[in-house]
This record gives sequence, C-alpha cells and structure tokens, in this order.
Amino acid sequence: MKEQKRSKKPIIILIALIVIALAGTSGFYGIKQRQKANIYSQAEQCFQQKDYSAAKELFTQLGSYKDSAEWVTKCDSQPELDSAASLMKQGKYEQAREIYKKYNLQDNYNECTYQLAISYATAKDYEKSLKEFEQISSYKDVKSKIQDCAYKYGRSLFKDGKYSDAKTCFEIIGDYKKAKKYLDKCNLANKYSAFDINGSYLGGLEPDDSTLIELYEYMESWFDADFYGTWYNASGDSIVIDKFSISGVPYYITGAIINSHPEFDYQYENTTGFHHFTFESSSDPIREDIKTIIFDDTVRYYNIGGAELQEFLERQDIFIAEQEKEEEEWERQRQKQANENNLKNETINKFEDWYKNGSMYKIPLFHYKNWSITQSNGLSVVEMKASSIAMDFWNDYNVTATFLVENDSYKCISFDCNQRNN
Repeated sequence: MKEQKRSKKPIIILIALIVIALAGTSGFYGIKQRQKANIYSQAEQCFQQKDYSAAKELFTQLGSYKDSAEWVTKCDSQPELDSAASLMKQGKYEQAREIYKKYNLQDNYNECTYQLAISYATAKDYEKSLKEFEQISSYKDVKSKIQDCAYKYGRSLFKDGKYSDAKTCFEIIGDYKKAKKYLDKCNLANKYSAFDINGSYLGGLEPDDSTLIELYEYMESWFDADFYGTWYNASGDSIVIDKFSISGVPYYITGAIINSHPEFDYQYENTTGFHHFTFESSSDPIREDIKTIIFDDTVRYYNIGGAELQEFLERQDIFIAEQEKEEEEWERQRQKQANENNLKNETINKFEDWYKNGSMYKIPLFHYKNWSITQSNGLSVVEMKASSIAMDFWNDYNVTATFLVENDSYKCISFDCNQRNN
C-alpha cells in the first residue's frame, strides 16, 4: 500500500509541472496578441491620419496578422487615390478618371465620366458630352441625359444647317420632345440637298422670304408622291420607297424650275454608287393604273408584282412587238415616199434646167428623149400654139407642159409633174 502511494507521487508532480508550463505559455501568447492588436490599432490611426509610410511599416511588422497584408497594399495606392479625390473636387475629372482606371475602381471611374459629361453639357459642348455619356449608358440616369443631350446637340447642328449630322442625333431619341418633327425636317433637307437652286427659288420665293427648310417644304408641296410604296421587278425583287428613302437608303432630288413649277428628277445613292431614276405612268392600253420606276434607264420596277406583273409584262411584250411592226411599216412607207419625192424633184429640176421656165427660145430647140403627144406626127409651129405636150424625162414621172408660141419662138408658161402609170 505504501509502495503504491510512493509510485503515484512522481506522476502528480509531472502533471503539475506540465500545467505550470502550459499556463506560462498561454500567458506569453496572450501578451503577444495584445501587442499585435496595439500595433494594428496604431497602424490604422496612422493610415487615418494619412501617414501612409508609417502605417505601411507597422502593417508590414504584423505579417499575416488579420488583413495586414491588404493594408500594406492600401498604403501603396492610397496617396494616388487621395490625389484623385482632390482632382475630382477641382473639376479635373479626366485626370482623376485615369487614376481610378489604374486601380480598376469602376464606380469611381463612372462617376468621373458622369461629372465630365455634365460639365461639357453645361458648357454647351453637346458633342463631347454625348460621347462621354455613351460610355456609361447604364449608369445612374444617363439614359435620360443622353436623350436630352442628343436633342440639344441635334438642334444646334440643325441650326447650323448640318442636317445629316442632326438627323443622326434625332434618330436615337425617338419621341423625345420634338425630335420627330426635327427628324422629318432633316430628312426633307437631305432629300433636296442635291437640288441646285443657284439662287433661283421656287414659286418666286426670295431668300429673305424663306429659310432653306421652308423652301424645301414648299418644294415638297409640289412633289408628286405617287411612287411611295412597294415596287417589284420582273425577277421578283422588291424595293420600298417612302418620303425620304429607298429601302432605307436616302435619295435626292435634282431638277429645274419651269414656269414657277418644279420639274423633278431623282438621284439614288447606294453601295454601288450614284444612280439616276425616273418615274412614269404606264403606256399599257388596258392597265393605265400601272406605274413604272426606271433606274439608270434600264432597270424597271412596277407597282404590281407576282403573277399579275408577269401577265402585264407578257402583254407589254406583245404590245411592244406590234408597235415595232407598225413603226417598221411606217418607216418603209416614209422611205418609199421619200424616194418618190426625190424622183419627182429630179424630173422638175431637169425640166426647169432645160427649158428655162419663162424665157423665149427659138423653135425648135426642144431637148428631149421622146415626145408623147396625141398625134403621131410632129406639130407645126401654128399647131404648137397653146398646146400641151407630155415629155418623158427618163424616170417614173412625166412632165406635162404648156408652151406659148410667138412667131418662131416659144416659152413654157406652165407645167405639171405626175407619176407615170405603167
């Protein structure tokens, strides 16, 4: 029994020593943690006081304690970020924005861009303002800002006569304020931009009486818009012509002013170049309602399509063939008549040249190939008085002449030229 007690005593002493050792270690660890916490707090205070160098040194000492490593990185970047904030207050948004971009701070970057765009709009530099807003289209109220900025920019361009650029602005803002009204005016101006007025205004309008847009509207009031709609060619292709475009591509008006009324010609520009087109009604005797648009004098589009168009084209082919036959026959008759006229003129010229109409000649000095008279024998001078003599002048025409005979002389007092009957 006593031996058992003696064996337990060393064990108890060992346990006691271990407990004492552990207690000492725990106390030391606790002291270390309190020291790190104090250093961490000191580093935070240095950071808040913008003493980034001291803060970085303290956070570096802490190693992996808490988020000390992240704070070390912040100590490196914060001086520039403070500079960016200062630049923002000074209105130097572009410089500040570059710093935020460097550190990938998107919200700060967006805010710089937002404020920069507003500053441009305040200065009425709507072009730059619009470009900045478009970079951050989903930020804050930028969508409404874009509408307002584009509207103001469009009006400014419109006022300066830059209708194509103004049109681009009004197209992106839809129904905003009076955008549609301005868009129509821009389209109208663009359509007539190729119209060479050269100081000559329609309907007697003078420059002092009308702005260009009012002039274009006046021209549009004379405009024949029968060709607005869908058109088809023989291959089944279609185009849509509206007030301002052909299948979405603008077309232009050229023309001249005749008796104070515009006579229009049209020009169409697409990816293959500048094309001329004209508009005409149908010459079809059955379908007068069919109209035709002709591009470059060759490509035709019609206001009907499909089977209806094919039937019309077949009928047109027949109609054109008949017209060509009629024209050929007319040309043949015309040529025949011309030949006859030439022969007749040749006969008359010969007669006048040989007999010198109106001059007296000694008898008998007729120069003829043969005589064709009612008597088989020749006529005496007495018998020739006031006689009509038919003479053949070597072609299809006879000349019947009446001569006045006086003593031994004669002269032609009248003649007629007729085609000979074979």
